[in-house]
Amino acid sequence: MNLYDLSDWPTMEEAKRYGFDTPHKTKHPSRCLKGRRTGEFRPPKAGEWFLSGAIPAGYRTKNDLDGAYYILELVVASKREVWEVEGMCMNVAPGVVASTVPPDSATGLLKTPWCHLPTGHNGSHACGDAHWE
Repeated sequence: MNLYDLSDWPTMEEAKRYGFDTPHKTKHPSRCLKGRRTGEFRPPKAGEWFLSGAIPAGYRTKNDLDGAYYILELVVASKREVWEVEGMCMNVAPGVVASTVPPDSATGLLKTPWCHLPTGHNGSHACGDAHWE
């Protein structure tokens, strides 16, 4: 799924509908509004968002347009970093130190620290860190 930056500012109503105080807060680097294609390809109606440009971006039309474009819907996007460690992937929220703690598969909550590396003959881990079992 591709998300597209918005070249136009959302209206105050759109900003509030998605939980932002003002339209200017909708372009924060870690949590912002983006456009996502709806699958429709048609002339946009006044007030709708559409995809256009050599570097595709979302635009809000003031009037009905004649040409066909991909129609966008607004979505709230949160930036996350994905780190790969020895074949494992960990999602890390911005500003949060990466943890080697796997989430509980049933609840998604973090449990005790762990290490994917094998233990040595004395129980130490190959990474040299102390880990809870």
